[in-house]
Amino acid sequence: VSVISAASGDTDALLKNYPPSQIQLMRMFAVFVFFLGSAAIVSLIPAWLKSGWSIWRKAHHTLFALSLGFLAVMLVAWNIVFAATA
Repeated sequence: VSVISAASGDTDALLKNYPPSQIQLMRMFAVFVFFLGSAAIVSLIPAWLKSGWSIWRKAHHTLFALSLGFLAVMLVAWNIVFAATA
């Protein structure tokens, strides 16, 4: 629908529906990933201090948590999370 509106020159219809619902849904998902990455970083503390895990399992968990944390930082840097929409 938005492609047809843009092609017909009806920019008012585009501006009324900005941002589209798909973008709003993806931004909500990005906020969820941001908080999940933050929780993964915090979960490193008990994983290293209090768990009975092997060193390889701790290393795997650390690599995954740091990767998710880096993704969270990049979502903020790319202004996907915590940026104004309109």
